[in-house]
Amino acid sequence: MMKLTAVLFGLAIAMGNQTAAAQGLVTRIAYNQCWADAGNMEATLESDYDLESDYDFPETTALGPSKKCGNGVCQTGETCSTCPADCGVCPPVCGDATCNGSETCSSCPTDCGVCPPVCGDASCNGSETCSSCPADCGVCPPVCGDASCNGSETCSSCPADCGVCPPVCGDATCSGGETCSSCPADCGVCPGNEFCTVDSDCVPDVCCHASSCVPISQAPACNGVACDAGCNPYTMDCGQGYCACQSGVCAAVIF
Repeated sequence: MMKLTAVLFGLAIAMGNQTAAAQGLVTRIAYNQCWADAGNMEATLESDYDLESDYDFPETTALGPSKKCGNGVCQTGETCSTCPADCGVCPPVCGDATCNGSETCSSCPTDCGVCPPVCGDASCNGSETCSSCPADCGVCPPVCGDASCNGSETCSSCPADCGVCPPVCGDATCSGGETCSSCPADCGVCPGNEFCTVDSDCVPDVCCHASSCVPISQAPACNGVACDAGCNPYTMDCGQGYCACQSGVCAAVIF
């Protein structure tokens, strides 16, 4: 800055007898032109502006702004890497091991890391499970003991969730509210009822191809017995007859 002041001062003396407009030109040139050395400036004043000066310019007096980082001008040779003060901060670059600027795990996983799993992206990954994210991992299969009777669970397969099955007449177990009156098949015939009163008191006397009927108290034990599919004549097979209570006695009615 001292060199520039000295040169302008010399110009002012050398051009003291010139016009006021020419003196003002010194200032304008100093701020708007840039020479490699003061000798070029003298030549420019004489050739371009028809001004004469008796000032002896030093051969290496520079008038242009110095190329120094921090002068507020991003000059040739300076970059955002070498001089961010003049050229600004460099934009983020994916792959520089720093997650900054507008970089995200989606746009630059190299710097920002892989994005955590998001429930609803149609991919069951990370820590997602059927419990935490059924949308991606599917509905959890039923588990007996989770206090919810769902899926294929029943009172038979999972009484812990679905409760105890109610008694079923004919399951060979006299349980629940069953009695000899409500379910003689499981609980037996009530005393004094060895004879029939209605058709339901009578059953086939054998498990397969029966042609006669007996009171339910005398019903054969047919659990685990497999009958063939034949429809034998003169039997109650294939709907060819039924047991009926006739005058208090069980009888087979054959069609």
